[in-house]
Amino acid sequence: MQIIETAGFSPKSAVCVCQQIHKGLRYNHGMDNVSDRTGTWKGLIPYLLVIVVAFMLDRLSKWWAADFFTTHGTTQLHPLLILQETYNRGIALGIWQGIGPLIGWLSIVVVIVLAVMLVRTSADNYLLRTGLAIIIGAALGNMIDRISAGEVLDFLTTPFRSSVFNVADVLIWVGMGFILLGAWRGSRRNRAEQV
Repeated sequence: MQIIETAGFSPKSAVCVCQQIHKGLRYNHGMDNVSDRTGTWKGLIPYLLVIVVAFMLDRLSKWWAADFFTTHGTTQLHPLLILQETYNRGIALGIWQGIGPLIGWLSIVVVIVLAVMLVRTSADNYLLRTGLAIIIGAALGNMIDRISAGEVLDFLTTPFRSSVFNVADVLIWVGMGFILLGAWRGSRRNRAEQV
């Protein structure tokens, strides 16, 4: 707790972050109302492009890695980056092996929920929207692998982590970072408006 407070975060500020995420997702009935709050549908085009870019980064990296491992084994590219072919039949970090297809189908629900959150998040919270878009693109990449093959190719490892991961996993962490930044920025703005 002391470490968190020293870094500038307290339990109270963490609650504010969660409240800001909730406020950013202004659910209502009727698509006209949603459009009024979140801007025009054209305003979603940049986020659709982010989804496509994240998805293609995942797909292209896996295609490259699969081709690389046909002629190479485990390879150290850098003291902090090793390529190692591993097939994950579970969820993230190799947990619950053997349920890949089930997770793939459940991922469809997760992607739909995230897409609804993206559409219904207020237009001025571009950081939160960007984070959601990155996560959706990455999740789609892993989802396709799990549904079609029942497994995901993981090929990146570092001394800092015991598990093997892939580009989609990295993108999901990046997306979470954007979401937290968006929530923090929104909470600061709300506090400033209340003064």
